[in-house]
Amino acid sequence: MRVASISIGIVAYRDSHLASSQIRLQFASADAMAFHRYLTSAWAGERDLHVCLTDGEADRDGLGQAVNDIASSGDFDLFVLYLSGHGETNAHEGWFCLADAAAGEPSLTRSEIDQLLASVDADQVLLVADYCFAEASLAGSDFFSALEGCSARIYIASARSTQKAWEDKQLGRSILSDVLLKAMSSGSALAYRDGTIDVEARLVPHLREQVPLEATVHKRGTVQEPVMGGTASKPMLLPTVASRDLRRNLSISATIRLRVRRILTVSAAAVLVIWLIADLLFYHLAVGANGAILVRPGLAAFYELTPFHLGKEIDTGFTVRDVSPRARDAVRRLSEGSEYGFTTRKDRDGLARWLSMLEPVLDALFRGPGTNARSGGLANARERATAARLGSGVCFGGAQRRYSQHCRPSLSDVTRNRCRLFVSREATTRLLPPRRAHGRVRPRPPVAGPSN
Repeated sequence: MRVASISIGIVAYRDSHLASSQIRLQFASADAMAFHRYLTSAWAGERDLHVCLTDGEADRDGLGQAVNDIASSGDFDLFVLYLSGHGETNAHEGWFCLADAAAGEPSLTRSEIDQLLASVDADQVLLVADYCFAEASLAGSDFFSALEGCSARIYIASARSTQKAWEDKQLGRSILSDVLLKAMSSGSALAYRDGTIDVEARLVPHLREQVPLEATVHKRGTVQEPVMGGTASKPMLLPTVASRDLRRNLSISATIRLRVRRILTVSAAAVLVIWLIADLLFYHLAVGANGAILVRPGLAAFYELTPFHLGKEIDTGFTVRDVSPRARDAVRRLSEGSEYGFTTRKDRDGLARWLSMLEPVLDALFRGPGTNARSGGLANARERATAARLGSGVCFGGAQRRYSQHCRPSLSDVTRNRCRLFVSREATTRLLPPRRAHGRVRPRPPVAGPSN
């Protein structure tokens, strides 16, 4: 199969209005080069002839020379013409604007397109017109209305006579070009088993479905509807090619943007992983607004920066008033959140070690001058702790446990029992030893003991 093609894409127009920033195109040249890469990848034989004209090359003289070169090269099985740039229309007809076009004046009109295509001896002809008001420059074409010995003459217009054809920065292409090139990539759902796509039966219906959807999504509800015209006596089949062959050539600025985007994506993923690990594996002690000593998930440095946490905040049942006045440094560390630990490490009772971190400063509360932690001052606490039985207990992480034995009369066990329960203040008071005030024991208000 012998194939010839001409791909035209124009961004830099000579006319000041067509080149003005308000209507200036961005991706027409890149689209033409991408379609040219598709054609050269699909038909790379020595007898095939492919021409790509961009910007200043795509004037009337350049197009005429390319067509003459192909017309003088013999007959072809397929000839493809791709046009991407500005399109204009008036009350009578529409046209494609070549690089030397003047705004508002007809450039490549319907009759001229017919004449160019008719000069090439090809069994099948495909025209892809990707510009505004494309249907207006092709509807009623004499060339596409009759086969005249050919097997297929088909055109695909990117938009109706009253519609604009859009391109999008996020896609980096025109909407039609993006949908078309993706459809022609290997692995396309449109392809037959031999890797070919029927233009009339599969490709055009796909364009009619996807292009309006893409226009609605990317251009805020605008309408763009592709149109097919022409006639055929047998299917026109186009092959699919590997998607890597359709990639656009990257500029230096585009390469930098992609690189920065990749770095930012990797950095964001790394921060997310670090936060997840910190929130799951670490906890820290903090002081709440009411002076309560709390156990919070994660590290203090990240706690206020994140909107939610995987673990729950736990009230230890202690407040800063339970810390010895001589342990001011401990209160400062608690306020700063510098007391932290690992959730995977447990003490001898199977609880997280935040309780062991509190015990030294809580023990000092009961150690007056000449008083031993296991004598005199704790007698009443032993009696109350021994008399009290604990029901359901809650340990760090929310795991439920039941204890049926009496509390041991050591201070360490008294404080552990307090931390195992989320109970009322009265129940917490029942397990506390009496406070010291100015070296003397200040008894707590009596609380009724548990019923047996």
